[in-house]
Amino acid sequence: MVSIKKESKQMQDIDRFSRSISALEGLSMNNDIQRNIKKSVKDVLITLKIK
Repeated sequence: MVSIKKESKQMQDIDRFSRSISALEGLSMNNDIQRNIKKSVKDVLITLKIK
């Protein structure tokens, strides 16, 4: 029972993480966003991909 809850929570976390990465990738490719914000988003994205 406990492992099923942990597994479910882990799957939710993985799903949330992948959606966050997708959103950040979309922001980093958007030409309407200021250059300094895009750079910050790319830095965060690189950090998240390393972990």
